[in-house]
Amino acid sequence: MHEHEAAGAVMKNTNSSTINSPMPLSVVQSRGEMPSSAAARPVNRTRGLVLPLLAADLAALVTSVAIAGGLGYEISKYFLKTPYQAWDSSGLAARLAIWAMLSAGVCIWFYAAGHYTIRRPLREDMPRIGAALSLLLLIDGFVQFATRADFSRVWLVSIWLVAAALIPLARILVRRMLNALGVWKLKAVIVGRGSHVEAVREGLSGDSYLGYQILPGKGPEWFNGQRREELATKVREFRSQSGVEVVFLVPDNEELEDSKFLLDVLNIQMVPYAIVPPIHRLPLIGLHMQAFLSSDAVLMTVRSGLLSPMSRAVKRAFDILVSLVLAIFFAPLLLVVAAIVATDGGPVLFGHRRVGHRGQTFRCLKFRTMVPDAQTVLQKLLDSDPALQAEWASTFKLKSDPRITPVGRFLRKTSLDELPQLFNVIVGTMSLVGPRPVVASELEEFYGEDALYYRLVLPGITGLWQISGRSDTGYNRRVHLDAWYVRNWSLWSDILILLGTLPSVLRSRGAY
Repeated sequence: MHEHEAAGAVMKNTNSSTINSPMPLSVVQSRGEMPSSAAARPVNRTRGLVLPLLAADLAALVTSVAIAGGLGYEISKYFLKTPYQAWDSSGLAARLAIWAMLSAGVCIWFYAAGHYTIRRPLREDMPRIGAALSLLLLIDGFVQFATRADFSRVWLVSIWLVAAALIPLARILVRRMLNALGVWKLKAVIVGRGSHVEAVREGLSGDSYLGYQILPGKGPEWFNGQRREELATKVREFRSQSGVEVVFLVPDNEELEDSKFLLDVLNIQMVPYAIVPPIHRLPLIGLHMQAFLSSDAVLMTVRSGLLSPMSRAVKRAFDILVSLVLAIFFAPLLLVVAAIVATDGGPVLFGHRRVGHRGQTFRCLKFRTMVPDAQTVLQKLLDSDPALQAEWASTFKLKSDPRITPVGRFLRKTSLDELPQLFNVIVGTMSLVGPRPVVASELEEFYGEDALYYRLVLPGITGLWQISGRSDTGYNRRVHLDAWYVRNWSLWSDILILLGTLPSVLRSRGAY
């Protein structure tokens, strides 16, 4: 597995975030003839780092065995009130041997699947890790059942659950260690004038898990119809002078048409590269590429995200289950907040009319955070202050809003005012994750053609906008994130957004 495969895998869906910089991407991996000189060979540094990456996973699995054993002991002693005989069991050695074989097997599987040679974002590694460990849990359980072993069930189950948490943590730590030693990051250059240049730069340089050092500047201009021999010399000289190890091509339409010689040079010199074609509004999650024998044609098959009835059914089932659990968990907090809000004599809840699925309006519930006559106060403020009028017209918010009560300001800062929206989710007018609910005037003024995507789904309590800066991001960016989410939905992305919401709320990022 070469460095060019690492680059290609990254560009399948580079997003800060992971999720912070969604962009239309596609993969073209460099596979060419043997170069004419040894100097043109790519430096395969990722393969040289397989050992520490593999060791991190093995250490996480061994630690998981110890933690799970201790957890089983504590649960048996203090909760189940039963003797814990696993430590003294005559089958302990056999069980440890089975776990050793299963751990070795999963590491071999990880290696074969490119976990140690392909550079992927952590969010793409995690579902692969979870799937592999779930299979191991089933195999381990079957072995115990088939051998009629008398062993701790708690230890059996918890080892793989603990490993699912420790393996990603170990991978993060070992990459940080390698980065501190100066051996993790690959020098990369971005070439082209495509509209995604800055998004690609931000996504690659902002994710230390990937490990790319983007060289300053826009990189060399190699698309300009040069002769193949001349271009080959320029590429070779640039690599020799800069030490660049990976090339990311981000062409515009004109450059893409003029890329024949450049692709030939990169292939023949075996330069690791990935390409971001100028294709917009393409669903990326689940994008599958298929090549035809003896043809340069590439078939890109996409799935329809939330446009699929099955996807919406899965999302709805997930919403109901998680919302019920959260409503029960937060019930004491909901009662306390309701009692505090009611102390000024006004209503506890406020239901603002928002646009929902298929353009139907609904009452979006919140704890009341403003004075009872808030609408009258707002109108007087806007009539008396042109600056506030402009701010309201731009964001439909006021950073220093005098209508907000002291308690309401705290509730907004912590997003506790939105907890009643769990009941919106349960009754089916909202989703846990989705486009932020808007009023009709916002939809008409700001969304344009993307309003079609907004109306196709239920608006959400949280979403990409909330974990991407909230009020710190422009409205155009917010609209783009909403449409991108609908096209690229997956259950895993919902889980990641929910997990990313809590840190965003704790930092009070962009909230007012």
